Order: sequence, then structure tokens, then C-alpha cells
Amino acid sequence: MHQYSEMNWERLVPFVLPFVAAVIVFFLNITVTGPMIQADEGSYLANAAALAGYQNDFASSYHSGYSIFIAPAFWVADTPQSIWTAIKAINAILFAVIVICLWLISKYLSPTSSSRNRFAAVALVSLYPMWVIMVGYSFAQIAFVPVFLLMFLAYLRSIRGGVGSWIILGVVSGFLYWIHPTAVMSEIAVIVGAAYVAWNRRSYAPFASLLLTIITMVFIYRYGITPWLHQQMTISGVQPSLHYPEISSLLTPLLSLDSIKEVIARTAGQFFYLSVGTVGLIWVGLFTLTTHAVRVSSLADDTIALMHRSVAVFVLISLVGSVALPVLMFSSVPEAQRLDHWMYGRYVEGVISPILLAGALTMSFRKALWSVPIAVICALLLSFGLDSYTHVARFNISAFWQDFWLREQGLWGWLVAGCALIIITAAVPRKIGMLLIAFIFSFSCYLQIKWHIAASDNAANRWSAALTIREQFAPGTCVGFDHSGIDSYNKHVFWFDFAFILFDYKLKRINFEQWLNTCDGPLFSYTKNMDDRGVEVYPIAVNPRGGPVAWMKGRPPEDSVYPMIVSNRSNFLPFALISGWHQLESTHVWSESKAQLKLPVPEKCRSGACSVLLSFSVYGASGVRPVEVIFGMDSSKDTSPIPPVLVHSTSPQKILVPLDGNRPVLNLDINIPDAISPHVLQGTHDKRVLGLALQSIELISSSQLFWQGGSHIPSQVGTHTGTGMKTDGRPGYLMFGPYQPMKAGEYNLQVTGKMYFGGDSVIVDVIDHKADKIYARFKGIGAQNILPTNVLLEKRVILDEDVDALEVRVRVDKDADLFIDGYTLRAANVEKGREGK
Repeated sequence: MHQYSEMNWERLVPFVLPFVAAVIVFFLNITVTGPMIQADEGSYLANAAALAGYQNDFASSYHSGYSIFIAPAFWVADTPQSIWTAIKAINAILFAVIVICLWLISKYLSPTSSSRNRFAAVALVSLYPMWVIMVGYSFAQIAFVPVFLLMFLAYLRSIRGGVGSWIILGVVSGFLYWIHPTAVMSEIAVIVGAAYVAWNRRSYAPFASLLLTIITMVFIYRYGITPWLHQQMTISGVQPSLHYPEISSLLTPLLSLDSIKEVIARTAGQFFYLSVGTVGLIWVGLFTLTTHAVRVSSLADDTIALMHRSVAVFVLISLVGSVALPVLMFSSVPEAQRLDHWMYGRYVEGVISPILLAGALTMSFRKALWSVPIAVICALLLSFGLDSYTHVARFNISAFWQDFWLREQGLWGWLVAGCALIIITAAVPRKIGMLLIAFIFSFSCYLQIKWHIAASDNAANRWSAALTIREQFAPGTCVGFDHSGIDSYNKHVFWFDFAFILFDYKLKRINFEQWLNTCDGPLFSYTKNMDDRGVEVYPIAVNPRGGPVAWMKGRPPEDSVYPMIVSNRSNFLPFALISGWHQLESTHVWSESKAQLKLPVPEKCRSGACSVLLSFSVYGASGVRPVEVIFGMDSSKDTSPIPPVLVHSTSPQKILVPLDGNRPVLNLDINIPDAISPHVLQGTHDKRVLGLALQSIELISSSQLFWQGGSHIPSQVGTHTGTGMKTDGRPGYLMFGPYQPMKAGEYNLQVTGKMYFGGDSVIVDVIDHKADKIYARFKGIGAQNILPTNVLLEKRVILDEDVDALEVRVRVDKDADLFIDGYTLRAANVEKGREGK
């Protein structure tokens, strides 16, 4: 019966465990919106798109082996969102291959263990965070790990096989280099291990075939695939963007004493991370493999003994080499000061799975206690280099849960927490220890995926301009990107973001002049004044987060300029926001203490009169802290001034600004002398000086004039309540303005609000502010019983000529007690429009 149960395990596990595990990790990562690590993920995706037949302009140093696996996603799906889902499905399949390989390797590493024990060990190692979270990324490591395990299997089998097995090993080893250049160290490990086997057997033909195959595979990639792929991915004619350092530069940190100290600190950081991140499991695995290699030394002619010794050589060289490469690389780059640069895990984690499996198969975790002094020594050496760090790219140290929970405790807090878990794991029975490690791995996965989902949603906010292009232009259209404006990393990320969103467009690096002459689509540029270059161009999309503006050739459609609504990311916002503005937020954009708007005057307003209605709120305004907002227009004698607005609350405000029909644009200056930062006013971390929060800019034609009570209006007396103007017992003008140009014609004037007392003494005038000409005067208000209860006045007004600065003013005496919440002056032949409330 026991034998029958074992046979069932052997038959079911290779199918059930990988399938269930792949489905789980796929759905754990399903809500990851899209790529967020621009250069890495974006480049692998661009490689895949090129392999799928979509030429682009994103040639780079990133190897294309992983891209071969995900290229089919670009065939089976046709939108970025569906392609991304397909890529995660492919990643889940690669994860399943990891699980299958671990199960097969477990038979070699521990042939006497029961199927249940091997199942538990494989399940535990399958939970290791790096390959679980990589299902949600488009990083090469999710392909590197299964191919490395296939290479490990091929290596084990080649020890027992002939020349054919060694050739297969050479093909797999060479292909690993296609996936990532760090495979060089694994290939060295294979060659050294194979040479050891050949020397022991005095048989060198298999070794020669292996060496020749690896060299051939590397040669094919470097001198065949890479040049062809770069040709497919440089449609602009500009050279590829290559970033991997030369081998000689990697050795420069070894040429000075200070640099050697840094190399030692970073090496210690790597082993500190591996010690605490694997809960000591990596050292259990290393001791197990080396112990087996030593104990079988008396069986030098035995195939099993040879396998154990050569495996130990292979894993040690792979491990040390994969640690050395990032250590030397980051030691040669002064800017590499992130925490993960000091304990980089992503490269070395590509080769540790067989070691972790050997540790998980061990019958006792007591050897994990050796991890404690190792971690202490490594932390001490790391502390000599790690004084501080800028931030953390968490996916590079996926098992380091301490960064989420113990960041402020620093290195020694991380050490204590990590060592405590190692000691507990070693002290409890093995099964409980395995459950504890499984929980820690799962907890790290949870923290990483939760963070990744939020971070990818945040990154997706950068795609809006590219998505607009997809909506307005057919695939295959030329889309330019002016790289000359890229002067920071934050600006460069949009280039990679757009690579994926516009994978089936001809997105290329070209300057403004090339775009005008050769491109039939839009141009992304960080230059906001392209319309000042003497050519007709206009913006069609603006990206948040300081992204580039998408420009189009020609004149904009008349109806496309207004309204400019921040929440809708209106196309002309970058045109209007000239200076003194912070980054766009979801519903508004904050000004500094001084800002400028550039407001286009539409063609239909050139022969008539129009105004724009600004909707905004003012930061920090209150009854005890009123804030004055000063609007300044182009300096000209024939331009009416806009009275300053004194704001007493943070409620929404509106103001009408007349447009001069004789000018193509109006430059509007905004000055808030008392603007202040949240840091000063409220003690927050936000040190930006905030003036007003602009929400929208709407065009108001000459056929209507109105005021809404929620916005301020010039007043001599009275109190603005937030919804209107209320008399305060003083005589004078309760309201006046807005000095808007109006065409000659017949209009309806309606004033709304509530009358309490003294309406007979109220005078409403409609006048030309410049010519001091009265077109209508109405004495008494709120006395018409036939009107609705909220309508205080409704009268006909005739303008017998065009008016440059029309004003509606309401005068009250000291006895008047009324509240006005709005008015409208609407052309009599126009359907009922917007009314004051």
C-alpha cells in the first residue's frame, strides 16, 4: 500500500503541483496593471515586439532570450492591456517549469527521500519570493531560473550520458546567455565542472563538444541575432542605447584600496541578504552539497561520487560568480547608492534554487545556525560601506521583508530580526521549521505583490498621452519623440512607457525639423512653446507627472481649445500653463505664488467678444486668513483691469476674464502674495508654495454674461457667504463688474436670491464701464409677486451698440437686507443657458 501511494505521488506531482502553483501565482499577479521598471521591462517588451514583427526604435543591450518566450503575446493579443495579461500567463507557465524542474532535480539530490518529503521541499522552494513575484514583471529572471534549472538537469544527466548529452547541455548553457549576460558565470561553472568530469574519466571528446557548442551559441547570438535585432529596432537610424559596462571597467574597483573596501562591503551585503532572506536555508543547502562531495571522496571512480563532487563545484562557482558580477558593476558606479545596490539579490537569485532545494531536503535545519555568525560578520562588513542609502528598488531584494516593516530600525534591527527567525527555525522540529520558512516566504510575496500592484497603478498614470494617440491614430502611424528635451531620469521613463503602449506604431527618436518633414503623426516633446517657431502646430495630449506633450501639425479644430478641464487632461493645458505651476493632479493644478496663463483667442471671438471663466480655489483662505488674488492682463491702455479678489474660504471660486479679439492669445498673470506651503501652514511634509488650484477654463461667448454666487465678485460692501453676496448694513455697491465685452442686441437680465427688507431702495444698473453710459436702470428689487420666489428681478435690456466693458452693478442703502446668489444676462434670441444659482 505504501509503495502504491509513493507511485501515485510520483505520477501526480509533476502535473498537479506545477499547474496549481502556476494558476495561483498568475492570479496573485493578475491585477498588476503593466510594466513599471521602464528601461528593463520596457526593453524586454520592445525586443519581444520586434521579434513578433513590429519594428521600433528601442535597440538596447538587454538580451532577447526572454523576449523570445513572450513574443507570442504580441501575436495572440492586439492591445497593450491584453498583451500584458498574456505575458503574465506565459510567465506563469515559466514558473510551472521551475516547479517541474525542482521536482526532477530532487530525485538526483536526494534519491532516498520519500515522495512526500520531496514534495514538501519542492513546494517550499517554489514559494521563494523572487520567482513568485517575477510572474507579474517582464524581467528576464523569470526565464533565467527555469532555463538554469534545465541546464542543471542537463548537467546531471550529461555526467551519465555520452557526447549527445554534452551537446544538449551546451545548447541550454549557451541559450542561458541569450537570456542574460550574467549567464557567463554559470557557463564558466559548467565548463569547469565538465572539465573536472573529463579529467576524472580521461575522456575529453564530450568536453570538447560542450565547449564548442557553448561558443557557437554565444557566437550566434552576438554576431547573428543581436545585429539583426538592432537593425529591426533602430528605425530612426540613431544608434542603439547600450548600457552594460565593458569587462575591463568591471575590474577598476580592484585597483585601489578604497574601492576594494567597497567591494568587500557590497559582497558582505549580498551574503547578508541571502542569509536572512532565505532564513539560513542557503547555508544548509551549501553545507549539504559540500558534505556529500567530501564524504563520497573514497568512491572516486563511482558515477554518483563524481556527480556529487562536480555538482558542488558547479553550484559554488555559479553562486560566487553571480555575486561577484553585480558587486563589481555597482562598485564601479558612484551613483549606485540604493539599498538594493548594496545587497543586490536579483542576479544571484537566478542560480540559488538548487542550493535551496538541497537545504529543504536536509533532514535537520540545525546547520542553519551557522547563518547567524555569517550574517553578523556580513552585517559588520556591510556597515563599513553602507552609511545611508537613497531609496530601494524592492523587487531586487524580494525576500527582504524587513524593508517593509523595519526600515527605520536600520541594519542592526534587520540583523536581529533575521537571526531570531533563523534560530527559531533551527530549534523547532523540521516540519515546523519548514512551515515557518514557508510562511516567511509567503509573507514576503504578499508584501512585494501588494506594493507592486500599487506601484504599477501609479506608473499607469503616465500612459494617458500615449493612450490618446491610440484612440486618435491608426496603428502603424509615425509617432515622433524629441529626445533633446530629456534632461532627467523622470523624463526618460516616458520614452520606455510609450514603447509598450505604442508597440504597433512607428515610435521613433526624431527632432522637431525631422518630424515636420517626415512624420505623418504626432510628436512627443518637452518643449511647450513649439507653436512659437513660426509653424502651425498645436497640442493634442498632455501627460501628467511632467510627461511630454503630444503635438500635431496644422491649426487646431475650433472646438478643441475650450473647455480646458484638468480632470479630463485637456489637450491645451500644457499650452495654457506657461509658468509657475506645479504638476497636474487628478482634478486640479496648483499655482505657485506667481503664475502665468496663456489663453488662446478662438477665431470666432476675433470679430466679437468672448470671455473665459476660470474655476479655482485658494489654498489656506479662511475668515481669519483672507487671501488676495490679483489678476494682471497684457499691459495695454485699451484693456480693462480685473479687480483683485479677496477670498475668505477654500470653497470654489469663479471669475470672468475678457478676451481681446484683436490678439491671438491673452497672457494672464496671477499673483497670490500670501501664498504659503502646507509645511508652514499645517506642519505637513509638503513644502510646495501653493497659490490657487485651477480646475477649469471655460469659454463664454458674447451672447451671455453671468455670475454664480459660489465665486467672488468685486464688492464695496456686503459679505460673501460662499454661495452669494449678503448685505452687511453699509450703503454702497453690493456687487459690480465683470467688465465683459458684449455685442449689441436685446438681452434678458435675471437676478436671483432672497429679499428680506428694503427692496425698494436697491438700484440695479447695466452700464458701459468705459464710456460711463447707462443702458438700463431698475429701482426696486424683489417686489414682483408674479415672479418665482427666488427671482428678485427679471427685465429686458437693449444694447444699441457693441460694448467694450459691460458692467452689472447693484447699489444698496444701509437699510437693505437681501441676499443675491447670482445673475444672468442672456441674449433674448438664445435658448436658455447657464443661470446663476
